[in-house]
Amino acid sequence: MSYIAVTLNHLRAVRQWALAHEAAATLDMVTMQLEVRARNRYFTLRPRFLARVDDRLLHCAELTDQVTGFIGWLPYPTLRWDLASDKLAFRQHLLNHGLRVPAAWRAGVEASEAHLLKRSMGSFGYAQRGPFRPGQAGEAPPGDRGELFAEQFIAGKNLKLWVWGDHAFYAHLDDYPTLTGDGQRPLAALLEARFAKAGAHPAPGPDQASLQDCLAFQGVAADTVLPEGARVFIDYRYGRLYENTGLSARSDNRLPLLDETHHAQIRRVIDSLTPLLQAELGAPVLYALDGVIDAGQNIWWLEMNSNPILPPEGYASIFSTLFGTPGPA
Repeated sequence: MSYIAVTLNHLRAVRQWALAHEAAATLDMVTMQLEVRARNRYFTLRPRFLARVDDRLLHCAELTDQVTGFIGWLPYPTLRWDLASDKLAFRQHLLNHGLRVPAAWRAGVEASEAHLLKRSMGSFGYAQRGPFRPGQAGEAPPGDRGELFAEQFIAGKNLKLWVWGDHAFYAHLDDYPTLTGDGQRPLAALLEARFAKAGAHPAPGPDQASLQDCLAFQGVAADTVLPEGARVFIDYRYGRLYENTGLSARSDNRLPLLDETHHAQIRRVIDSLTPLLQAELGAPVLYALDGVIDAGQNIWWLEMNSNPILPPEGYASIFSTLFGTPGPA
């Protein structure tokens, strides 16, 4: 996120496209809306921001006092559709198209695999708990939005894929954050040291339950002293790296690192979604897909996001649609 969340990277991307296509771009400092003119057309793009309210992250359309970052301009207001609002609807769509999703158990059915407890209408990873062992009755996640269900826990690398229309243009691929034992300090001390480097503290908060669940799943506790070199993961959710990555002008796009097998799986899921979105919305839109790549290089798709952060590379694709200019290769 250290690259995507840098406002100057968004400005650079817009400026670069404008220079290449003899376009004019004007920013209204009151509304923060961006007007772009080229080829006898003009469009107004709406800003979106990242805010923190009650120690939880959320997206918003106005520059309020709670805003902590800028996450891009889009040529339309906030959108919602069923597959992005309901995890169970998304997984059923993929099952109908023969695509890979983790096993799931509805409320009242005992999970026969390691699993997570989720709510079908969660956000930012808060409405879920786990992982839990087979047969273990874990504590339900907070909130009441959507149906509670258990989902098979697939260990691997977190994949977040950004798509404009039918074109995947950006990806993150992250390992789970881990702690490495030194044979002396308990995990609580290692965790505190890790948070301190990121300018934070593992005090009670919305992420603490997941930290505890991850340690318990691996059979360790806060007072456990790991042997030197032994490692445990402390979270499995995308974006929870618990480290200070700093700000960067260098792209962290990992899409070029994915192999042909991954790209074939990505093409299949996009092809299943494009006709549905085109029929419902009538125009290309931005969305993101969350998944896990396991040790066998299989992608297990988890959910769809209708209003994700926009990586700066996305402007070239958006402007290609709006102004009829050649798109990225």
